Amino acid sequence: MNLYKLIGKRLSDEAGRSNIHPEAIAADIGEDVSRILSLFAGKPGFDIDLVEKVCSRLGINPFWVLSKEYSPSKVHFRNLNSAGRSSARKVEQAFYLVAEYLPTPEVLDIAPPDRSLKEQGVMSGQISNISESIKEIGYTPESIFRRINLPIIPVKADDFDAFLLCTENKYAVCVNSETAPVRIIFSLLHELAHFLFHRDTEVSPLKGYRRFNQYLTEDEMVEFESDKFAQHFLVPFKQAEKWAVQYPNVDPDDIQPVVDQSRTSRDVLAYAIHDQLMFRNKDVTPTEVKGHLEQIGIKHGPAGSIHLFLNEQKELIRNILHIYTNDFSENVLKNTLLSLDLENG
Repeated sequence: MNLYKLIGKRLSDEAGRSNIHPEAIAADIGEDVSRILSLFAGKPGFDIDLVEKVCSRLGINPFWVLSKEYSPSKVHFRNLNSAGRSSARKVEQAFYLVAEYLPTPEVLDIAPPDRSLKEQGVMSGQISNISESIKEIGYTPESIFRRINLPIIPVKADDFDAFLLCTENKYAVCVNSETAPVRIIFSLLHELAHFLFHRDTEVSPLKGYRRFNQYLTEDEMVEFESDKFAQHFLVPFKQAEKWAVQYPNVDPDDIQPVVDQSRTSRDVLAYAIHDQLMFRNKDVTPTEVKGHLEQIGIKHGPAGSIHLFLNEQKELIRNILHIYTNDFSENVLKNTLLSLDLENG
């Protein structure tokens, strides 16, 4: 592939990841759409100024697009706003530069759910069994991530919770350290499921599924599996089933210790109970369940050691970069530290 076609394909792919059409790019940067289409098609004759303008609109570094380290990503940022895409892509590009120095995580021999069984209740039961089996490795996300050597990149971010990064046999989870602790814990478990089940597939950070549909489509499976893995890990299927049978006469003294031990949120608890009510054709909405749990005094679980764990992970990556400082130019190292939120310390 010649240079024009190579750069054109990379830019076209990057635009597709964010669902930004050539017409929108042309309008935003004040160029004729025919020039953008020619650029994406890899036709000879474009100039570096146009490449820089398009890269700026897409929130990516032009040197990254032109770099021999460039790697097509499996993460799509179609659902993020421009600030979120910019933050996420900076982390992604920095990850590709340092990935070879990161530890190689252990790939666990765990079979994913049987996707031919598309009924939500059946799928949920399967995922519950998997989440319980994972607890043989560790009862907290911190212990599991340490056990399998899967690095965490905590950043102060805009408009995303977390996403899985991958290149060849190296992986990392980027998580927004600014969100509530219970949300961080859920996000880490959600991305752990992506690592276990979907690490070789394209993943969109915010693509959801239709909660009230009995059957899942193929496109909805990925997010459903990850959401339910995290949910069942935090609120065991059997516990939620028991509380659904008792609902609305649930005992807060029975529920709160489970919430505290799991360090989960009232929202996750409400969805776990609502799923069981939905499976039983009970006409109750998640909002009503959440309101009732709040009314009887259920509170979010504590943070526990989650922030200490994120700081530990940040220090691990900072130490790796310190060891291999000489492998990077001063400017690349500075931008990498900035992108990974490591510039202080």
